[in-house]
Amino acid sequence: YLGHYEQFGQHHPQEVQIIEQGEKLIGWGHDALSPFELLGQLNGAQFSFEKKYCNLQQEAVVYSGTIQRHRWQGQWSLHSAQGSFSFAPVSTAMSK
Repeated sequence: YLGHYEQFGQHHPQEVQIIEQGEKLIGWGHDALSPFELLGQLNGAQFSFEKKYCNLQQEAVVYSGTIQRHRWQGQWSLHSAQGSFSFAPVSTAMSK
């Protein structure tokens, strides 16, 4: 998947690979900060996961949202910081 997260009014690109195992989500990806891993839950069209950076000493970023027409979108949070995000399969993301 290709997409972005929003922070301080700016969009930051990220690339994500997600594997659905029933209601369990596992995955990995990278953005400008570092490679990361993710682990979470899927319940119908709703999901939540924790994004943990591999090379940074920080708590996991919590993502939650919905899947609509193959696009994953919602809100992320880390302590008091928060913002929106969106990502879609490469073919969908490239056509937008």
